[in-house]
Amino acid sequence: MDGIQKVFILSLEDIGKEKDFRCQRYESKRRWTKNIIELNGSLNCLLYFKIRSEEPYRWGVTKSRIEELQASGKKWFIVLLFETPKNGYLLTSKDVERYIDEGLWPMGKDKKNKNEYKISPGKALQHKHRFHTFDDFINSLINNMNNKINQNQCQN
Repeated sequence: MDGIQKVFILSLEDIGKEKDFRCQRYESKRRWTKNIIELNGSLNCLLYFKIRSEEPYRWGVTKSRIEELQASGKKWFIVLLFETPKNGYLLTSKDVERYIDEGLWPMGKDKKNKNEYKISPGKALQHKHRFHTFDDFINSLINNMNNKINQNQCQN
Protein backbone atom coordinates (compact mmCIF):
# COMPACT_ATOMS: atom_id res chain seq x y z
CA MET A 1 0.00 0.00 0.00
CA ASP A 2 1.24 3.47 -0.87
CA GLY A 3 2.50 5.51 2.12
CA ILE A 4 0.14 8.38 1.37
CA GLN A 5 -2.86 6.06 1.26
CA LYS A 6 -1.72 4.23 4.39
CA VAL A 7 -1.55 7.45 6.43
CA PHE A 8 -4.88 8.58 4.99
CA ILE A 9 -6.58 5.30 5.96
CA LEU A 10 -5.06 5.41 9.45
CA SER A 11 -6.50 8.94 9.79
CA LEU A 12 -9.89 7.61 8.62
CA GLU A 13 -9.73 4.82 11.20
CA ASP A 14 -8.88 7.30 13.97
CA ILE A 15 -11.68 9.72 13.11
CA GLY A 16 -14.04 6.75 12.65
CA LYS A 17 -13.72 5.95 16.35
CA GLU A 18 -14.87 9.48 17.16
CA LYS A 19 -17.59 9.69 14.48
CA ASP A 20 -18.83 6.09 14.81
CA PHE A 21 -17.82 4.48 11.52
CA ARG A 22 -15.44 1.66 10.55
CA CYS A 23 -13.08 1.24 7.58
CA GLN A 24 -12.35 -1.96 5.76
CA ARG A 25 -11.11 -3.02 2.37
CA TYR A 26 -13.95 -3.47 -0.06
CA GLU A 27 -14.44 -6.91 -1.56
CA SER A 28 -16.75 -6.93 -4.53
CA LYS A 29 -18.26 -10.06 -6.01
CA ARG A 30 -15.78 -9.79 -8.87
CA ARG A 31 -12.49 -8.96 -7.17
CA TRP A 32 -10.62 -7.53 -4.21
CA THR A 33 -8.71 -4.24 -4.34
CA LYS A 34 -6.64 -2.12 -2.00
CA ASN A 35 -7.87 1.03 -3.77
CA ILE A 36 -11.46 0.85 -2.53
CA ILE A 37 -12.25 1.35 1.14
CA GLU A 38 -15.69 0.66 2.56
CA LEU A 39 -17.00 2.82 5.40
CA ASN A 40 -19.76 1.37 7.60
CA GLY A 41 -21.67 2.94 10.45
CA SER A 42 -22.51 6.64 10.60
CA LEU A 43 -20.85 7.00 7.19
CA ASN A 44 -21.87 4.23 4.82
CA CYS A 45 -20.10 4.53 1.47
CA LEU A 46 -17.21 3.45 -0.75
CA LEU A 47 -14.06 5.50 -1.33
CA TYR A 48 -12.01 4.76 -4.44
CA PHE A 49 -8.47 6.10 -3.97
CA LYS A 50 -6.03 7.20 -6.64
CA ILE A 51 -2.67 8.68 -5.63
CA ARG A 52 0.07 10.78 -7.23
CA SER A 53 3.05 11.51 -5.02
CA GLU A 54 4.74 13.90 -7.47
CA GLU A 55 4.01 16.01 -10.51
CA PRO A 56 2.53 15.77 -13.03
CA TYR A 57 -0.71 15.25 -11.16
CA ARG A 58 -2.55 12.91 -13.48
CA TRP A 59 -4.65 10.01 -12.33
CA GLY A 60 -6.00 7.02 -14.23
CA VAL A 61 -9.43 5.79 -13.17
CA THR A 62 -10.46 2.52 -14.77
CA LYS A 63 -13.82 2.23 -16.46
CA SER A 64 -14.41 -1.20 -14.91
CA ARG A 65 -13.88 0.18 -11.36
CA ILE A 66 -16.45 2.92 -11.97
CA GLU A 67 -18.88 0.31 -13.29
CA GLU A 68 -18.18 -1.80 -10.20
CA LEU A 69 -18.88 1.18 -7.91
CA GLN A 70 -22.10 1.94 -9.79
CA ALA A 71 -23.23 -1.68 -9.44
CA SER A 72 -22.41 -1.81 -5.71
CA GLY A 73 -25.68 -0.22 -4.64
CA LYS A 74 -23.75 1.97 -2.19
CA LYS A 75 -22.98 5.66 -2.21
CA TRP A 76 -19.48 6.16 -3.58
CA PHE A 77 -16.80 8.78 -4.03
CA ILE A 78 -13.44 9.06 -5.74
CA VAL A 79 -10.57 10.49 -3.69
CA LEU A 80 -7.66 11.85 -5.73
CA LEU A 81 -4.69 12.35 -3.40
CA PHE A 82 -1.48 14.16 -4.31
CA GLU A 83 1.79 14.93 -2.51
CA THR A 84 0.52 14.19 1.01
CA PRO A 85 -2.47 12.49 2.67
CA LYS A 86 -3.86 15.97 3.34
CA ASN A 87 -4.08 17.18 -0.28
CA GLY A 88 -6.63 16.02 -2.75
CA TYR A 89 -10.04 16.13 -4.32
CA LEU A 90 -13.25 14.46 -3.22
CA LEU A 91 -15.51 13.69 -6.17
CA THR A 92 -19.09 12.54 -5.81
CA SER A 93 -20.54 9.84 -8.04
CA LYS A 94 -22.64 12.54 -9.74
CA ASP A 95 -19.49 14.59 -10.45
CA VAL A 96 -17.78 11.55 -11.96
CA GLU A 97 -20.74 10.56 -14.12
CA ARG A 98 -21.13 14.14 -15.37
CA TYR A 99 -17.41 14.46 -16.24
CA ILE A 100 -17.58 11.23 -18.21
CA ASP A 101 -20.83 12.22 -19.98
CA GLU A 102 -19.42 15.66 -20.87
CA GLY A 103 -16.14 14.18 -22.14
CA LEU A 104 -14.03 16.02 -19.55
CA TRP A 105 -12.26 12.76 -18.70
CA PRO A 106 -10.84 11.34 -21.91
CA MET A 107 -9.98 7.67 -22.27
CA GLY A 108 -6.32 6.64 -22.59
CA LYS A 109 -5.13 6.30 -26.16
CA ASP A 110 -2.50 3.56 -25.95
CA LYS A 111 -3.14 -0.17 -25.42
CA LYS A 112 -2.08 -0.12 -21.78
CA ASN A 113 -4.43 2.72 -20.82
CA LYS A 114 -7.31 2.29 -23.25
CA ASN A 115 -9.80 1.45 -20.46
CA GLU A 116 -8.74 4.27 -18.14
CA TYR A 117 -10.20 7.71 -17.84
CA LYS A 118 -7.36 10.23 -17.69
CA ILE A 119 -7.82 12.93 -15.06
CA SER A 120 -5.68 16.00 -14.56
CA PRO A 121 -6.15 19.29 -12.73
CA GLY A 122 -8.06 21.71 -14.90
CA LYS A 123 -11.63 22.35 -15.90
CA ALA A 124 -13.11 19.19 -14.36
CA LEU A 125 -11.42 19.71 -11.00
CA GLN A 126 -11.08 23.47 -10.63
CA HIS A 127 -14.12 24.03 -8.40
CA LYS A 128 -14.62 20.60 -6.94
CA HIS A 129 -14.21 19.60 -3.32
CA ARG A 130 -10.46 20.22 -3.06
CA PHE A 131 -9.08 19.73 0.43
CA HIS A 132 -5.83 20.74 2.12
CA THR A 133 -6.35 19.12 5.52
CA PHE A 134 -7.83 15.86 6.68
CA ASP A 135 -10.52 17.80 8.57
CA ASP A 136 -11.51 19.51 5.28
CA PHE A 137 -11.82 16.08 3.65
CA ILE A 138 -13.92 14.50 6.41
CA ASN A 139 -16.19 17.57 6.66
CA SER A 140 -16.73 17.54 2.88
CA LEU A 141 -17.48 13.81 2.96
CA ILE A 142 -19.97 14.21 5.82
CA ASN A 143 -21.66 17.17 4.07
CA ASN A 144 -21.93 15.22 0.82
CA MET A 145 -23.34 12.18 2.63
CA ASN A 146 -25.89 14.41 4.41
CA ASN A 147 -26.86 16.03 1.08
CA LYS A 148 -27.44 12.58 -0.46
CA ILE A 149 -29.51 11.49 2.55
CA ASN A 150 -31.60 14.68 2.39
CA GLN A 151 -32.14 14.28 -1.39
CA ASN A 152 -33.29 10.69 -0.90
CA GLN A 153 -35.71 11.74 1.88
CA CYS A 154 -37.19 14.47 -0.35
CA GLN A 155 -37.74 11.94 -3.17
CA ASN A 156 -39.63 9.49 -0.90
